[in-house]
Amino acid sequence: MYRNVLMSSALALAVALGTSAAHAATYGVNLNVGAGNVSGFIETDDTTGILATANITNYSLTLTSPNLTDGSGDAITFANNFLLIVSGTGFTASLTELSFDFLSTSVVIFLGGPFNNFFCLDGIFNNCSDSGDSTASIGYRPVVTFSDAVAFQGTAVIGRVDGQVPLPASLPLALVGFGILGWLGRRRNRSV
Repeated sequence: MYRNVLMSSALALAVALGTSAAHAATYGVNLNVGAGNVSGFIETDDTTGILATANITNYSLTLTSPNLTDGSGDAITFANNFLLIVSGTGFTASLTELSFDFLSTSVVIFLGGPFNNFFCLDGIFNNCSDSGDSTASIGYRPVVTFSDAVAFQGTAVIGRVDGQVPLPASLPLALVGFGILGWLGRRRNRSV
């Protein structure tokens, strides 16, 4: 009897863990870039380690700078994206932080919004806005010109997860299933 309940419980746990849906990881961003600031969020598909363009599932970044043309306070979002590039191995995610290695040969560019402003992270040999190597920069188009830039050495945290890492949606359901199986097993023992 207990063996059947134990086997059923193990099967239910395997199904629950095997079918758990991937959830997104949302990183809050608040980065000072020279006289400017980038704030908002970047959402990934919950990948940890090296990120690529396909791993960015949503973002909303507000660029503020006294030097931006046509709109300090410009919002660059996934919906109004003109260009999103993640190249190289320097843009990484952990369960708690989003980081960029400024000594890598990587580049990350968020370009869009109503005024085609951009936020760029570039490592060595990737001069995305004439601001120099290993910089974070805010700038504007149509001529790629940076308005604010700051140099970094090594790896810097770009964003942090706010709050706790969410549990897979199937875990609470699996726990309810175990409770029901336990109750049924106990009920059968009383009737025998």
